[in-house]
Amino acid sequence: MKTVPKEELLVCLPVLYANLEDRNADVRKNASEALVGFMYHLGYSPMMSACEKLKPASSIQVRGLLDKARCLVPERPAPPGKGGAKGGSAPGAATAGGGGAAAKGAAKMGPGSSATITKSSSKLKTANSAKSSSAGSRKGADEEADITPLLPTNNLKNQRVIDEQKLKTLKWNFTTPRDEFVDLLRDQMTTAGVNKALIANMFHPDFKFHLKAIDQLNEDLGSHLAALACNLDLILRWMTLRFFDTNPSVILKGLEYLQTAFNMLIDDDYIMLENEASAFIPYLVLKVGDPKDAVRNSVRALFKQIVLMYPVSKFFTYIMDGLKSKNARQRSECLEQLGYLIESVGTTVCQPSAGVALKEIAKHISDRDNSVRNGALNCIVAAYFLDGEKVLKTVGQISDKDMSLLEERIKRAAKNRPVASIRPMQPAVANVNQPMPKPASARRAATPDELEQDVEPEVEEEVEPEQPQRVQATPQRSDSSDHNMNCSGELEAPCFEAVQVHRDLDYDDDLDFNTSPR
Repeated sequence: MKTVPKEELLVCLPVLYANLEDRNADVRKNASEALVGFMYHLGYSPMMSACEKLKPASSIQVRGLLDKARCLVPERPAPPGKGGAKGGSAPGAATAGGGGAAAKGAAKMGPGSSATITKSSSKLKTANSAKSSSAGSRKGADEEADITPLLPTNNLKNQRVIDEQKLKTLKWNFTTPRDEFVDLLRDQMTTAGVNKALIANMFHPDFKFHLKAIDQLNEDLGSHLAALACNLDLILRWMTLRFFDTNPSVILKGLEYLQTAFNMLIDDDYIMLENEASAFIPYLVLKVGDPKDAVRNSVRALFKQIVLMYPVSKFFTYIMDGLKSKNARQRSECLEQLGYLIESVGTTVCQPSAGVALKEIAKHISDRDNSVRNGALNCIVAAYFLDGEKVLKTVGQISDKDMSLLEERIKRAAKNRPVASIRPMQPAVANVNQPMPKPASARRAATPDELEQDVEPEVEEEVEPEQPQRVQATPQRSDSSDHNMNCSGELEAPCFEAVQVHRDLDYDDDLDFNTSPR
């Protein structure tokens, strides 16, 4: 019988699987019929393993068709020159040849044929027992591997940084993740000693295993914070792969896990490395334009956490790159984040300079989308209340319509602000090359022992006895000019009697403290 090289058939499998999902019904039907021929030459297992490279939804559909085609594959005939005397080929020959072949095989069997069958059956039992023992040992090895911690504590992250800087490994930069990036991350996790069961769940084609992996990481958070810091770059890169999945439950659960992990790292004063930020923040900026409100809210929360672990000026650059997107929702969210950074930190956060950044932001005042225009105007207004009139010169040449919109927005915003805040304000952060200071709510609560040390003993002040006050009454003016003249005609200073005033006087009574001169 003529055979086809397996290598050529394996190359054709992706095309065959793609045709199984074609829009044309005839193409799908012919591709389904071709599965039988492919499986006859390749076998069931190689074709099933090829499904791992497909998307989860496609993989499920193709696996179902392979199971149906498996029942239709004919058995391979016995090799020529080998009779049915051998126990291994006799059943196959009898099945392929029908009843006549079975009769011929039975006629050829001699007196020792029963021993041959017994011997072959004993060999089969021995093989089955060997397989079961090997499967049991493999299962025991897997159970032993599961006992190892999910994330190891080591210094291999520094070596991964060095390898990327020396271009020994691929730089984590792509539009859509390719197979080489997935294989690279899997190899790095294996080299780092990450739990094998966790790796299997992370890179499984079914999203349910991804959810299981996130649950495992959540359970491991509380007790292994140092291990999380050692492997944070691997976790963030795996999350960027999940951002390209179509299942929202994995994305939402992954973002919730990152919020919890970042909170713990912030409490531990962790500083995010440059290779961690460059491999994660650009893809997080893409998700801020997601159509789902829950995803955008989670991304905003992560933005506020990242500025507590990463220099604000560098984070500003990544947000500015998000303005180049064609997604209007992403541009609007990025402008809102830029306005928050300018208002919180000052115009010194603008990179490479305030002039360049504000000019780029001012270009979006003429955007078609209303939310993008408002975001750009709010950014310029925030800079105006920090630096004053020079901001209007900094934005450069913009159209008269855009300038009138900007001036109108400034006037409207000035009415809602106190008069003192219209003058230039001081920036909130002096050094933009450092993370923002943690807010009071994010700082660690003081222990009772620390509170006792901070509290100083109160010293009772001695209260002096109150002394009665003496009030000098003012003289009443009189129209007569000689009211204070003595007998010789000279003016004389008026004399008053001292009046003692007590604190228990009732001021509702009509009291006249003015006394007439002597």
